[in-house]
Amino acid sequence: MSDENKNKNSEQKAGEGGEETGAPGKKKIVIEVKQTKELDQEKAKRIIKISRRVMTVLILLAFGFMFLEYGCAKIPSLNDAMAPAFPGGRTVLYDRLFRYHDGAWPACGRPNANLNRKFIIMFRKKIGTRKSELFSRIIAIAGDTVTLEKGRIHVNGDEISGVEPGKIPEGKVPAFHFIVLNDNIDSPAPDSRVFGYVKAEEIYGRVVTLMPAWMN
Repeated sequence: MSDENKNKNSEQKAGEGGEETGAPGKKKIVIEVKQTKELDQEKAKRIIKISRRVMTVLILLAFGFMFLEYGCAKIPSLNDAMAPAFPGGRTVLYDRLFRYHDGAWPACGRPNANLNRKFIIMFRKKIGTRKSELFSRIIAIAGDTVTLEKGRIHVNGDEISGVEPGKIPEGKVPAFHFIVLNDNIDSPAPDSRVFGYVKAEEIYGRVVTLMPAWMN
């Protein structure tokens, strides 16, 4: 065999050997890419799983907070104190944590900051020997000046028209005290005309809204 043929055969074998040598390298790269994809998929699955758990916990906490903060109460059918806006026999939604926040913000040392004039409150008041659960509208808060002129109630100079004063106290309303008046002034349900001030510790809720009739 000539030298030329020997050289060609040697080159051919060398080429074939090179291809055989390179094949395992390619397979290794393919395996590594596949493993990387699998790891990425597993990582994505773990992130999704954790995210779902976090969302579930947050939703449960939100519902728990709602049940903690808000309550429902049925107005006695014979209680027409706040009619017609809040008729007897209907259900109201009230805020239990009113004293701990001022609007959407924490009270931060200002308890009852979320109670203002025209707000409707729910409170327990001892009248005589009996303690009753009542609700009525605030007409004066701590620092307001109440005067009685010609048989009419004036709060900071503004007249509350058409209302006999009864036992509503005159002068500056003390801290953590409120004066309330029923919307239906002819209702037999008592308000500050009967018992005077409502103390902050006697209040247990602030009425938020009237619930739909089907919830009664």
